[in-house]
Amino acid sequence: MIGYQQNLVKRVEITAEANKLLDLPETVMERCPWYNPEGHIDMANSKLLKVVCRNGSEDNFLYSPSVSDVERDGLEHFQHHWVKCEHVVVRNVLEATSCFSWEPMVMYGACRQIRHTKQTLIEVNVVDCLDLSEGLFNLHAFFTGYTKGHYDYMGWPKVLKLKNLHPSKLRI
Repeated sequence: MIGYQQNLVKRVEITAEANKLLDLPETVMERCPWYNPEGHIDMANSKLLKVVCRNGSEDNFLYSPSVSDVERDGLEHFQHHWVKCEHVVVRNVLEATSCFSWEPMVMYGACRQIRHTKQTLIEVNVVDCLDLSEGLFNLHAFFTGYTKGHYDYMGWPKVLKLKNLHPSKLRI
């Protein structure tokens, strides 16, 4: 397993170097508008989303631009956070779409149409975001769970996401 990890790290480094991903000319504090001139996070910045409350910590926030911010400012700032594997939450995405719906059952129907099937026994790979476990899950149950809720055997809520869903990988 160690050889695999070392090989993976080496491939990432080669890819990053080839694409100049590690050649960031400025530090985050110099480039990111989150920070005030003293180098502390500007709590009044509307592009920040507070996600945790840890005393004495400045990493309680995520970069959270609106879709219009990204369109206006370009992708450079977004990519600056993304390339460092920081989570980014883009707000008001539906404002930029005219006919797309994020409603769970609409998404389910779209996935079924990709495979041109009316069957409900489609299995997909999912990740439980709370414990990072992976498994197969019925696609219909996955999407109805976002209306009714997903719970484990102890009654605790589950936060599931699709793992690398690719239309050709839907299993029937």
